[in-house]
Amino acid sequence: MSKELTIVSDLMCLDCGSVFPIRRKTLHQKKEGHIKDLYCPTCKTETKHFELKDKDKFLWKYSHLTDEDILNSKKDETTKQAILLLRKRELESEKSRSRVLKKIPSKG
Repeated sequence: MSKELTIVSDLMCLDCGSVFPIRRKTLHQKKEGHIKDLYCPTCKTETKHFELKDKDKFLWKYSHLTDEDILNSKKDETTKQAILLLRKRELESEKSRSRVLKKIPSKG
């Protein structure tokens, strides 16, 4: 029995922005931006999910653009929505990390 290699991709819910990892066989890879209808445990309903190959690279690619630039770009609407949602989620997680770090007492 041969073991096929798998690659991890992320699927991001286009309603709430939650990101979930999935494994795909190397021969069955989908392109970045592929849309898949899946159940989202956060939304508790079936929603559209946007496939990301590398979340950090995807964010970095659009980091120099403002939200207005993204909205006015020639990208399809789903990609624009994914970029803006992912940015929003990253900002929220950075804020929550900084709040936690402020609560941790420093030694000394």
